[in-house]
Parts: sequence; C-alpha cells; structure tokens
Amino acid sequence: MVSFLPSNVSWDSRYEAVETVRQSTVKYMEELEAELSSMPGYKEPENVKREKESLKSRTDPECGYIHQARKKGLGYLTEMTVDTSHGIITGVDCYPANRRESDIILEHLKGQPCKYQEIGLDGGYDIGAVHRGLELLGVQGYTAIREYQNNAMKKGFCYEEETDRFVCRQGEYLAFQKLIYKTSTQNYYRLYSRSKKQCKNCPDFPLFHSLVLFYNNIDRSQNAHISQSSYDK
Repeated sequence: MVSFLPSNVSWDSRYEAVETVRQSTVKYMEELEAELSSMPGYKEPENVKREKESLKSRTDPECGYIHQARKKGLGYLTEMTVDTSHGIITGVDCYPANRRESDIILEHLKGQPCKYQEIGLDGGYDIGAVHRGLELLGVQGYTAIREYQNNAMKKGFCYEEETDRFVCRQGEYLAFQKLIYKTSTQNYYRLYSRSKKQCKNCPDFPLFHSLVLFYNNIDRSQNAHISQSSYDK
C-alpha cells in the first residue's frame, strides 16, 4: 500500500534542478543480484552518465515531485504493509515521491520484523524482479496483471515452472538459453529459443517463423512476451 505524503513547503520554494547522474540497472535486492550474476550470459551493467531534470524544494531538498492522477506535488511516498485481517499496519518506509514503489518493495519486506506468507500488490508491482524476489523471500505474491505487447501466453504458449521452459501449442518446448542485457533499456532479459531446423515442418511455422526470442525481465511465468527477430541458426 502506497500513500502520498505532501511536504510542508510552499509551492514557491520549488526550482528546476539539473544533475549529472550515473544511470544503471535497478538494484532490487542483494539475493536477486547474486542469482542474476550466476546465470549464463550475465555481464556487468553499464553505468551511463546523463543529465536529469527534476523539480525540488529549497525548503525541503530531500522531498521529490510526483505528477499522477491521484498524487501530485512535492512530498514523499509511504510504503506500508497492512495485515488486512486485523487492520494493523505492520511496517512503514518513507522515500521521495519521485521514486518507484516497485524499486524498494523487496528491501521494505526484508526490513520488517513480521514474516509474511502472502501479500497482495497492485499492478505497479507487476515486474519480473519483484515476482522473483518474492519467491526468494518465500512469500506468495498476488498482483494485478499489466498487459504487455506480444504476450506469449496469448499466442498459445504456456510456461512450465518445474523445467523452466515454454511449451508451444504443438507441444514442443523452448528452453532457457542465457541472459540478454539490453543497453537501450539497461535491463536483463531471459532468452528462450528453439532452432529453425526443429520447427520448419511445424504447421504454425508461417505464423511464428519471425517470433522466436522470448524475453522477460527475471519473472518467467507472468510477463513473457515475444520479440520480433529471426530464428537461431
């Protein structure tokens, strides 16, 4: 649960700040980073310098600016976990409003004295790293599902968690090959593929002959999507 906490500052205290920052991949949780670095295809993420513009307050320089439908202004976001059976807030973290709640949820849960078995989250947390991080923490997570372009499940594929592979509608499988790091998005993706020779006689070949690279950001079962590319040689 996330709530917006407006900062007690005058709107006239705002100013446009331009900073040079090092942009890299999001560090969600130490255990997740350790697992990622052990996978085939892993390489160290690049640190890219870029200028970042942001709205800040001279009165409260630590607050951040947010502009959403129900949250707007200078202030903070409070990340709260709530025991819905008893209406008790079990943990609270506060951070600048321009941070994403999905970036800190895993460390937030790790820092709580309570041991969670199940947790419900909104669609903003439907991110591969969050799903996998919850698995590593031993927490069953439930989120609203965000729609992704070229979703593999809508193309008739299903995912086998036990074997970490996708199965097409003809019953053939695409196994995990390696990690792919995309410089443009600074994200890691998992590559699942099958060779062209194995599929050339498939009745679905005309439909899927250019849809073979399966990427998803750490999470395998929820957000798999198909990328336009060519078959493995």
